[in-house]
Amino acid sequence: MSLTGQRKADAAHRPAGLAPLGLAAVAIVVFAALPVYGIPRLTLNLAAEACLLGIACTGINLLLAYGGMLSLGSAGFLGTSAYTVALTTSHWHWPLVPAILAAIALTMALAVIVGFVLVRLSQHYFAVAYLGLATAFAGLIAAYPNATNGTSGMTTLRVLGLGFTTVQSNLGWYVVGLVCAAISLAVYRWAVAGRRGRIFKLVRADDLVASVLGVRTFRARLGLFVLASFFPALAGALFFPFEGLITPDSVGAIESVQLVALVVIGGVGYSYGGFLGALVILWVQALVDTAGNYSLLVYGLVFLLCAFYLRAGIGGAVSDAAQRLRRRAAVRRARHAPDGEAVAARGRAAERRVDDPSVARAHSERDGMSVGVHGERRNLEITDASRRFGGVVAVDSVSLTLEAGRVTALIGSNGAGKSTLVNMISGVERLDGGRVSLGTQDITALGAAQRTRLGVARTFQVPRLVEDLSVLDNVMLGREAGEGTVWWRSAAREREHRETALERLAKAGLDELAQRRVSTLGTGERKFVELVRALDEEPSVCLLDEPAVGLSLGEIEQLQEWIVRLRDAGAAVLVIDHNLDFVQRLADFVYVMDVGRIVRSGPPQELLGSREARGALLRPAEGAA
Repeated sequence: MSLTGQRKADAAHRPAGLAPLGLAAVAIVVFAALPVYGIPRLTLNLAAEACLLGIACTGINLLLAYGGMLSLGSAGFLGTSAYTVALTTSHWHWPLVPAILAAIALTMALAVIVGFVLVRLSQHYFAVAYLGLATAFAGLIAAYPNATNGTSGMTTLRVLGLGFTTVQSNLGWYVVGLVCAAISLAVYRWAVAGRRGRIFKLVRADDLVASVLGVRTFRARLGLFVLASFFPALAGALFFPFEGLITPDSVGAIESVQLVALVVIGGVGYSYGGFLGALVILWVQALVDTAGNYSLLVYGLVFLLCAFYLRAGIGGAVSDAAQRLRRRAAVRRARHAPDGEAVAARGRAAERRVDDPSVARAHSERDGMSVGVHGERRNLEITDASRRFGGVVAVDSVSLTLEAGRVTALIGSNGAGKSTLVNMISGVERLDGGRVSLGTQDITALGAAQRTRLGVARTFQVPRLVEDLSVLDNVMLGREAGEGTVWWRSAAREREHRETALERLAKAGLDELAQRRVSTLGTGERKFVELVRALDEEPSVCLLDEPAVGLSLGEIEQLQEWIVRLRDAGAAVLVIDHNLDFVQRLADFVYVMDVGRIVRSGPPQELLGSREARGALLRPAEGAA
């Protein structure tokens, strides 16, 4: 692929993410100064409203980009906060600041209850249910006119008393909006920084793999949902005194959908995307208000143009333009740099690589990946394990032992129940009967996350990696996903994980892939990256499901060397594969599975040592169902 073609491919696969801090700082300064540039129809009042709408959109952006949850009901939380301020100040005469704080706290508490139900739903059901709640909330407000004035809404003076000052002017409201927008951006960046952002993207991309790696996925989703409610809660608490009016129509389904549209136009995943979308749409709306009957037509065309030509939103277009400028500047510097300086720079880089002990040690071991074992050597035993799906018996009273320091192979035809058995061992599937024990500990009742923490790791038939993260980030997840709550984060610990992951990639000969997006990798590369991730926690039991599928002969030989080293380190290794030559060379003991049962077992030389023996494996054993 040419350099231009590679750049286009990288751009196509580049996920929406956080803007570099420098770009974000420039965007904030430009945004703050826009009303003073004399742009037609762009007033301080409009800019303040864009700030408040942008704050509400930030929560939607967070849920969509890092949780994969389409938030079609955020206006309901905005309304909850706004009506709380309205009721506490109008009926109970609370000061405004305590009312705002109480509204945010009440809204987030409500989000815990709502999220406990909604985050269990799949994507489209979540979106529909959330939209239904927003609609129901608007109807509930209208149904109690004695308290809320019904459809007429509640009114107040356009004044914000802060104790040390009183905000009344458009400039004052704009300053308040900017300050609260800065707080929102800081909270957003804190929420998705480092380990937290990687884990949220892992849960969004593949709930199953996240569980296997040790993430408590429900807690992670619920925590993200509750945190996301903070943004519409803050916006709603300020909207009531800013507008001086709140009605049921302004917090229903239509407003919720409009907020989502602002995020999409501004750029999903960009921290400032909601603010850009709100500013542009409000400004365009102000411009076309004088167009009379054509205003809706112009307004709709803006949405269509963004949908067709700005797939990553305005934020994506800004980010891409900035990256193109940086690349052009780098090319110009390279062209004009003296040859001596370029050679000297390469020499300094080489010296740094040599002087780094971890990198030097890693490169000296590139021919084979060193592995360790989590804790003491332990056997894993499955006793009379059974699993049924309706009337189909997938696993029927299976017993086998995975001994520490031994490679055990499980072979059989498609549909024999092998993958289901691995799912049962790893905790992905529950047992209908039987027992799973690790050493002397019964782990039958433990989930996948708990078993991973005990040292049970696995790979999948098809590599399951986070497409829009780098190889390095994916490998880091193998160690950090199961470390406590998702909200805990240590910069020093992350640096340690990063160095360890880089060292392991270098030992595996994959260090050149470290900064590549997974979406640009081939099948073999993905297989090895997933294996490095699985081994990063130094498991005592490793379950490899079809590890040789899609690999070249050279890659299979390298894989075999890795597994032998893992066995020699004391791990109990289970390999499922249809490549019988690979199994015969690698395995110390073989189980043959057919129609959910173990029908044969023994040394590989006995079961696979001749063509006749292999042919016998294709015939059902006596007594097999």
